Amino acid sequence: LGKCPLTGSNDGGRSDAFLEPGKGSPVTGLPRFVIMRGGDYFFAPSVEALRGLAEETQTFPPEYSGLVAQGHSFGDGRTEGLFSEERLTPLAMEVLFNQKQPVGYRIPAASYGQASFGAAQPIEPPEVSQDVVFVRSHKDVSFVLNSKPDKTGKVPFTAAHSRIAGHRMLGRGNLLVGTDWASNPPGERDVLFDILKEAWDAKSAYWHQQLQVIVQQALSDAITRTGPSGRIDLVRDFAADATFAVVTRLFGVTSPDFLTELAMATPFGRRHVGQVHSDWLSINAKTADENPGLATLKVWSFLVGLNLVGDFQMQRPIVALGQQAASEALLHIDMLLARTRERRPDTPPSLLSEFVAKEAAIRAKHGLSAEVYYNHVRSLVFELALTASAIIPAVFGKLMDAGFRFGIDFAQLVPSLDRAVQAHGGRPDEGVEMLIYELNRLDPALPVVMRRCEAGADVTLPGSKAVIRDGQWVAALVAGANLDAAAFASPDQFSLGDIIPGSPVRDRDSYLMFGVQQKGSRLCWGRDRVALYTLVQCVRAAAQLPGLRRVPGAEGQLKKLLGIASGLKGRFAPIMRG
Repeated sequence: LGKCPLTGSNDGGRSDAFLEPGKGSPVTGLPRFVIMRGGDYFFAPSVEALRGLAEETQTFPPEYSGLVAQGHSFGDGRTEGLFSEERLTPLAMEVLFNQKQPVGYRIPAASYGQASFGAAQPIEPPEVSQDVVFVRSHKDVSFVLNSKPDKTGKVPFTAAHSRIAGHRMLGRGNLLVGTDWASNPPGERDVLFDILKEAWDAKSAYWHQQLQVIVQQALSDAITRTGPSGRIDLVRDFAADATFAVVTRLFGVTSPDFLTELAMATPFGRRHVGQVHSDWLSINAKTADENPGLATLKVWSFLVGLNLVGDFQMQRPIVALGQQAASEALLHIDMLLARTRERRPDTPPSLLSEFVAKEAAIRAKHGLSAEVYYNHVRSLVFELALTASAIIPAVFGKLMDAGFRFGIDFAQLVPSLDRAVQAHGGRPDEGVEMLIYELNRLDPALPVVMRRCEAGADVTLPGSKAVIRDGQWVAALVAGANLDAAAFASPDQFSLGDIIPGSPVRDRDSYLMFGVQQKGSRLCWGRDRVALYTLVQCVRAAAQLPGLRRVPGAEGQLKKLLGIASGLKGRFAPIMRG
């Protein structure tokens, strides 16, 4: 009598009881022995299917076009958004076949929330155009992404969504990703950059040396930990661990000593633990990160990065999650800054402590009050730490996924590239850097980058001569620009330029991986200082794993969370380190 002790939905409570026949009292506090994961009919696969699975060359996705409502149901957790992959993909593919002219579409309106802070005006514009123009040629895409002021001093195309998201999350101040050279107030981007430059340049040699030590130690530890098993999650064990080590030890943003409830609730599409069923929490607890503080930092980074880079439509659930993560992260950063200011001489060297050490000089240079200065520092630390933690692991996951699909043997290719570079007197990492650029060109981490025309007048694109109206959204198809023969000879062919004789020419400045790399453009500060070096070392670490390949089946596919790469499991011949 009572609940079955084996298959019953028991939670270990007093009411979870079973009375054995012939006994006077029941057994209570029964735990759950069986957890349902789902159900299905099982069958023996055909020989062809088994062969495809064994050779890791075939997957068997359903034919969604033949299903009712293309496989969607009333129980789906979300609906298509204005800039969702379901809408953008067919439109982008149509534009990719159009070699010259941009294509404009009017997509059904999506609702933009109004948000404000203090006495300021609403952050979001009251009327947002739903016109989207897709541009594909390398010349047009580069122009849209360039962010150079025109003759009137205005920047024609801005990262409006990043600016709005930054305002919303910070409450005060701006982020570099949301400002431009003609930002409002004037010169704000210059001040932010100068604060960052002063703190970094003061000890640039030391920072680079520390970066090398931190990244290489994290990757060595990962190989030692995973080597005997021959199994690894390349995103988590290599890129994520190395990047978070940089954030905590070099930037000085140590992880908190608690686990945010977002880490427990977000995987189930909730904001609070109280909204999550106890059965779900028990499942999550079994796979919880051993370091709660690091798990918290990862969740903050993911949600903040998604709001700044990926949520063009400003969807309310994502906005709410981003604001909650940003609030928690900013409180943590404020606490770290306060502690560092209290014990300046005793603080271990880090970028955060250098901001504090340079306070007097930078404030005098720009005429800043202490409050304004530390608002800028707070914004910089928030942006550097959380965007690096979100973007570097995601980009590395895409690179390795592309390498696997192209059949690249990293253990053989990387040493060959090093020898080729050494033979023609190039820089030590030049070959691996070109490999990274070329893999990203053929399968970019950000295939579409959104900008908004805010020139105050119509703008004519230099390549197609198409006219973009003020207020229109522009979808810059980086994936299309990467296949433009005007910028890349034989664009469909994988090539490392003059590193391999006879290969199609590749101009490094034409790659759009870190934006437009031209003088006067909006250059990526973190490329040469942190991101590219970390990615190079992660690729080198992957090359140390003999026979590295993805694990077979669905388990070995690139894992994505809300469109951002979050995991890629691989296998290799086990190795032991003494």
